[in-house]
This record gives sequence, structure tokens and C-alpha cells, in this order.
Amino acid sequence: MNNRSMRRELTLCVIGLLLITASSAAAQDEIPRSIVDRGRSLYSSLCASCHGENGKGDGPMVPELRAKPIDLTQIARQNNGNFPFWHVFHAIDGRSIPRAHGGPDMPVWGSVPEPIFGNKFPTEEWMVTVTFYIESIQEK
Repeated sequence: MNNRSMRRELTLCVIGLLLITASSAAAQDEIPRSIVDRGRSLYSSLCASCHGENGKGDGPMVPELRAKPIDLTQIARQNNGNFPFWHVFHAIDGRSIPRAHGGPDMPVWGSVPEPIFGNKFPTEEWMVTVTFYIESIQEK
């Protein structure tokens, strides 16, 4: 097995563990604090310039964008009280391209955050933690 295959397998294991831990906590309506904290930190570094520190779509880059970013705190409310976890995850990874993003790469971080973080966070792991963070800021 080459290094790339090993890294992919390890990444999938980490994601699996994150999802198992978070799913079990989600059943109790609580996302583990460590996941939310990691997601908040990554969100602040990678997303807040457009989406705002509180996810309201009011980041400092808004005047430079073609369309105002959505209020991330209203996603569940707009989906009958259900947070569409995988839809949000796919919007982050570029599979579902939000109109304001233009193409499959987010403007600030591109397709992967390695230029910013090095290989410290496997791509899928940081997207999962950011998605859990966004879930945690939903307004009731």
C-alpha cells in the first residue's frame, strides 16, 4: 500500500470515528465540545471572512462578493427544523456549488486547505468538523 492509499484509509477511519462519536452524541442532541471547538477554529480561519464570525453572512469580504453569503444560522429553520448535514458538507466540498461561490473552489481556501494548514488536517476531517460547527450554531 502506498503512502497516498494509507493516508486515505487513515482519513476515512478518522472520519468514521468522528461520525460515530458525533452521531451517538447527536442522538442525545449534543455534539461533542471537542468537535465543535475544532470546527469553530477552522471556520474562523477558512469561512468567517465571507460568512461572518457568527455565520450571519456578514463577513468583511461581503462587499467584494457577487452575492451575499447565506445566514448559516438559519439552515435548519429553512429545512423544517432539520439540519441537512450532508447537503452542507457537499456545499463546503464543492459538490453542491452555492451560487455565490461561482465555481467548485471556495474563494479563500481553494479546493483544499493545505496551503493554509499544511497536512495538519485531512481535507475530509476539517469539512466534517466545520459542518458540525455550523450545525451547532443553528437558531431554533
